Amino acid sequence: MNYKQRQAAARKAYYARKRNGRKNVSRVVYPNKNKAATEIEFIKTPERQIRVKVKEISPIKSATSVKADDLHSDAEFVLRDQFEFDIDKENERSESGVIVSREGIDTEFLELASARFIFDRDTSEAFTPTKFTELVISRDPNYGLPIVDQFEYENVTYHEADENVKGARKLAFNLGETHVLSSWANGIVVFVANAYNYKDKKGRENREKMNYTWYFSADTKRNFNTDVQNKIVGKGRKLLLDNVQRFTTGRYYCEISNDKGVTRTMPHYVNVYRDGRIVELTGGAENNIPLGRFEWAPISTTADFDKRHPKLRPYKDYILEEEAWVPMQYNSQANAYERADLASPDKTPGKTPWNTNETIKWVKENSMKGNTIDPGYGRRMGYWKYSVGSIIYWSDSDGVISFLNVQRYYRHREEMGYKKDFSQVEVFNKKQSNPYFLKNDNIAQYKG
Repeated sequence: MNYKQRQAAARKAYYARKRNGRKNVSRVVYPNKNKAATEIEFIKTPERQIRVKVKEISPIKSATSVKADDLHSDAEFVLRDQFEFDIDKENERSESGVIVSREGIDTEFLELASARFIFDRDTSEAFTPTKFTELVISRDPNYGLPIVDQFEYENVTYHEADENVKGARKLAFNLGETHVLSSWANGIVVFVANAYNYKDKKGRENREKMNYTWYFSADTKRNFNTDVQNKIVGKGRKLLLDNVQRFTTGRYYCEISNDKGVTRTMPHYVNVYRDGRIVELTGGAENNIPLGRFEWAPISTTADFDKRHPKLRPYKDYILEEEAWVPMQYNSQANAYERADLASPDKTPGKTPWNTNETIKWVKENSMKGNTIDPGYGRRMGYWKYSVGSIIYWSDSDGVISFLNVQRYYRHREEMGYKKDFSQVEVFNKKQSNPYFLKNDNIAQYKG
């Protein structure tokens, strides 16, 4: 009979005696019912460790309950305090007896007893603040189509569409383009793109499983030599168009894919100039019937075009390993292009005059034509001013500067290799879109 059963029997006897008329009822008192005794339980864990569990119980429960042996015995289980196990005696050890294991060097497999890990873990947790926990399996976050974070181009002149301005700007308007990229024939045009899948918690871009494919579609109204559409012209992040000609005229874009799908960059219309004019072909007996086909006919200046715009002239290339644009120049002795920013081994060190410096020559030839030095920023390079006011500004990939006076302005032009005058300064009113100035630009004063 347990404690509750005994209590119920006592209450039943009390009320029976009361019903029989007995006045003096004795009460059963358990003086030690509030005092606690301890019960010790030994538990064997799945890691083959013995845990001691102490539980407080009342003396009555202790006296009336059935108890097992004080210590559970297992004939196959032996509690050991030594780290020597037969299974790992053949492992290589140091002079102090520590098992030697050099990750990435040794090719032998180690055989270790599981108990060794338990003893070592308990010792480490007892004397160091290190806590061993289970490693969480890293999982890629959910992501979608590639996100384009870079699309740049060089060795071209950028022209925004404008129906009121003759030349490339009106051409862009007539073509239905927001802009055109123009280049003289015989030159080199370079495109570069980059994309990522997602950003991790530290802001790092994941660029795995990326594929880059470049496509070209000819403009049949201005390209009279080819009629290809969506032709694959390159693979990889960079597209280099060497020796561009009239047949290079058309639209270019990059298709970037991952395991989720495809993202396409904005198409860019490239117009290659060579002196000439468009002539409609005619036929018939009197050669007066329009055939609906056209050709690019030479003009008086076509003959010496190659002299004015020769092949193998300097250009800017993108070095993927460095993620940077660098100037390139042709070395006739090596019969190849080389980086102009690196010192030539056969060149005497010293200051190079501005008129022979290839970088400055490139700036002189291209900056005033609206060439975008750093399309990633989208800021055009060159001198400019507002129609209201006399302050002149200079913009490039580093930012925007202003000139406090004419002397400093002239000094800057001299450093860049330009004449000390006010030529090639583009004027804007403040309501116009200004490609030299970005929304968040801070203008600094030139202190040279």
